[in-house]
This record gives sequence, structure tokens and C-alpha cells, in this order.
Amino acid sequence: MPIDVVKTRLQTDPGRYAGVVDGGRAILREEGPGALFLGAEATLAGYCWYGLTVYPGYEFWSRTLNGLVAPAAAAEFHAAVVLLAGALATVLACVGVCPAEALRIRVVADPARFAGLGLAGSARRVADDEGADAFYAGFRPLVIRQVIFGMVKFFFFDSLADAIFEAAPALADGAGGRLAVSLVAGLVAGTASSLVSQPADAVLSRINADRGDLGVAGAVEAIWGEGHVRGFYRGAGARCAWSGLVISGQFAIYDALKSLLSVAGPDLTLFLDVAL
Repeated sequence: MPIDVVKTRLQTDPGRYAGVVDGGRAILREEGPGALFLGAEATLAGYCWYGLTVYPGYEFWSRTLNGLVAPAAAAEFHAAVVLLAGALATVLACVGVCPAEALRIRVVADPARFAGLGLAGSARRVADDEGADAFYAGFRPLVIRQVIFGMVKFFFFDSLADAIFEAAPALADGAGGRLAVSLVAGLVAGTASSLVSQPADAVLSRINADRGDLGVAGAVEAIWGEGHVRGFYRGAGARCAWSGLVISGQFAIYDALKSLLSVAGPDLTLFLDVAL
């Protein structure tokens, strides 16, 4: 959470901090430890919704799409199925994530405006001041960010997990081995997906920090004017660290839940066969 706060500040207040470490120290010094947890409630709400929708959604779409592919051609279309299933699952997740992200970014960028309000009070403040549509002002860049993020995340996780199990089949025999693979593959997947989706994340942060007044084109123009390509990757290191840890944990938790649900199969390609 503190890493995400620093990342957002780097994006919404460019030039104020020299980098991630300087930003964290400055926030701690000037605003106190609590400032590093600004927007925590909105962050938790968004990640809960994301986890509850995107992973089951991926399972559904991967099974559906694989059912449309002839068994003989399954290997040939495997990568395409993983990418498409990840993209389709992510779109639904964005419907709930977008309001949470809009609120989180506003709270981090302008804490005085939301001081002491809490999650519900902050949401009412945004609705009263800007209108209910403010929660979806950044929907397009969010969808782009999350679809790219989701596609790359599932592709890297699926490919790396398969490669690890192929190289060391014994890891698939125990819960500990599968959990370790989930953590490693999830960390790599989270980092890679953060890098490729970073420009869309920068646009999303700028739109919400300016209360949706800029729009997508205006946000892109503003970021480009501040640093060209580098402007779109401001805070990328912090986001990679945060996302890598979160995604690694999500996949590990999901793998543990699959074990509790008696999921068949020794691999982590995420094909469920739950005994109902």
C-alpha cells in the first residue's frame, strides 16, 4: 500500500519527488505515517472485487474457449486462448475496479479534501462535487491498462508455471511445491504486466487527479509535455514492486483455494475440475 501511494504521487505531482525512496521519505516526514496508507479502503475494495471476478472469469473463459478448439489443435491455440481469456475476464472486473481506483487516486492526490471522511464519505464527496459519472471518467484507460495487464499476467504465469513443472515435475506432487511455483510465477507475471501497462496507468492517474477534466487526449498531452516517453513511466519501479507482490500473493491464495476445492490435475494452467 505505501508503495502504491508513492507511485500515485509521482504520477499526479511530477517533479515534487526525486524518486520512489525520496517520495516515501518526504511523505513520511511532511504528512506522517498515516499518509502512506491513504486510500487504503478504496484499494482493498478494488482488489477484493478484482480477485472475486477476474480469476473465476478467467476459468470460465479459458474452459469455454478451449471447448471451441479441436483437441488436436489445443497446443497450437494455447497462447491465444490464454491471452483472450485473460482479456475477457478483465473487462468485467473493470466495472467494479474503476470507481475504487477513481476514489483512491483522488484521496492520495488531494488528502485534505477527504480528511476524516472514510470510504463512504469520500465517495459521497466525489458524487456531490463532480457527479456520479466521475467514478467512470477514467474507464477507457483503466480497461486498456487492465486488459493489457491481465493478458500479460496470465500469459506469463501460465507459460512460466508450465516451464517450471516441465523442468521439475516433482514440484507438482505436493501443495508446498505448487505454492512455491505460484509465488515465483506470480511475481514475474506481476512485474512484466506492470511494465507493459504502465502508460495507461499514468493516463488513468492523471485523469482522476484532475477530476476527469482533461479526458484521455488531454492527459496524454499533459504527460508527454512533462517528460515525453519517460513521463508515462514515472513511478514504474514502485508499481512493479507493488504489483509483483500482490499478483504473487493472489495466485498463491488462488492455488490454495483450488486445493481446498479438490481441483484435479497436477499443473497450474488454471483449468478447474471442481467436484460439485
